[in-house]
Amino acid sequence: MNDQGESGQGPIIERSETEQALQQAHDELRAIYDGMVDGMLIADRETRRFVRANSAICRMLGYSMEELLSRSVDDIHPPANLPYVLEKFRENAEGKLWIAEELPVLRRDGTVFYADIATNRLHYRERPCVIGFFRDITERKQARDALACERRTLEHLLQSSDHERQVIAYEIHDGLAQYLAGATMQFEVYDHLKDTRPKDAANAFLAGLTMLRQSHSEARRLISGVRPPILDEEGIVAAVAHLVNEQREPKGPRIQYRTKIEFERLAPVLENAVYRIVQEGLANACRHSRSNKVWVELVQEGQQLRIDIRDRGVGFRLQDIDENRFGLHGIRERARLLGGTCRIESEPGKGTRIVVEVPLVPRRAEQATVGPSPADG
Repeated sequence: MNDQGESGQGPIIERSETEQALQQAHDELRAIYDGMVDGMLIADRETRRFVRANSAICRMLGYSMEELLSRSVDDIHPPANLPYVLEKFRENAEGKLWIAEELPVLRRDGTVFYADIATNRLHYRERPCVIGFFRDITERKQARDALACERRTLEHLLQSSDHERQVIAYEIHDGLAQYLAGATMQFEVYDHLKDTRPKDAANAFLAGLTMLRQSHSEARRLISGVRPPILDEEGIVAAVAHLVNEQREPKGPRIQYRTKIEFERLAPVLENAVYRIVQEGLANACRHSRSNKVWVELVQEGQQLRIDIRDRGVGFRLQDIDENRFGLHGIRERARLLGGTCRIESEPGKGTRIVVEVPLVPRRAEQATVGPSPADG
């Protein structure tokens, strides 16, 4: 009897030990699943419905476990990317290992994050399935996109800078250099004739003086084009007023300039950037809009300065802006580099509006001495 009892208990003990081992393995596997930083999903190959998920993927997607297990692969990717995902899913089901980089993944609330996804085949609960491991690389992608944006910005700024330098070089060659060369020739004529033909020498001397005066005016014009003295002497509000007056022409549009500010002076780099933004926006409106009126506004809103330039002219389609149009790109990049924003609104026949908002940076006391004094020529 004892032998029979002991022999009957053997299979029971073995079964119990096996069940305990299976439960322990199950618990260990669950602990591994739930402790993973990467998200994990198992989907049925035929239906594409999820049959297993871990806590990390629930947090990534914003679903509860029950909600996620009632959904499929089709529900977690933006519609535009779904054909590519489904094609890769089919390839994986055929035995091809699929590793996708920076694939957009759709959260429950409709927002998108980016993930590197590695998948493989397996059997789960006696069904052919695909397992996928999701690593959120949104921050990495944003950093890389920001770096690429900075590179493009630098290229635009370098191209714009080269373009501006080329224009200045042409103006110096065709204007200032010609006046100076002419003045030099007239003074050489004067030196050659002063003893033998004093009247002709006097005429040459006067012509040389005239050309020197023209050279001085041209030099001041070039300096004003690079950085107008009034900007250093009186600040951005007066400088823009001066710019508006220079742009007014008898056959050009009427320009209305309005300001509503509390600050007195801003940091030189900010004043120069604001001046350039207004200069470019106003020049575009006067040259290309065919509008009979242009509005320019500088408005302080708390610690922000809003620059508003608008017309009611021919307008254009924003998608038609050429990459080589340095003006509009320059406005955008200056705004961005100053920590601000730029919004360009335009439609054919409905005019154009440029709105730039930048944070105010006051002028420091030591900056007040930077730049030429009012007495400088």
